[in-house]
Amino acid sequence: MPESACKPISAVPPSPACAITLIESFLPKYLQIHVPCPLGWRHETNLTMQVAKLAVETGLYPLIEYENGVLTGKRQIIPKPVEEYLKLQGRFKHLLNNPDEIKKVQEIADNNIRKYCIKAETQVI
Repeated sequence: MPESACKPISAVPPSPACAITLIESFLPKYLQIHVPCPLGWRHETNLTMQVAKLAVETGLYPLIEYENGVLTGKRQIIPKPVEEYLKLQGRFKHLLNNPDEIKKVQEIADNNIRKYCIKAETQVI
């Protein structure tokens, strides 16, 4: 990956206003939004925002933007351990006592962080 691809680019997370702007343009678009499901993921409803943020902050769900096949935007993070994300969700309860499985999930997050160069050099505000 060229050095310039690893430089931080300001990226605003998707919002309803963003979605309307995308829909109103005439070019084809693909928008994927990560939305935690309290019932299916087995977490308390009041933890929904925290679960969503941890998905990004661990590197498991990087916020990135491509235009015409070129990475144009990304959210920089100070990575948190994936265990913080997993422990909030009942669907991952079986993994919490298995360090080898947690290590595999951490490797996925670490690979995303490297691939998209999303590790922040300084504190993200």
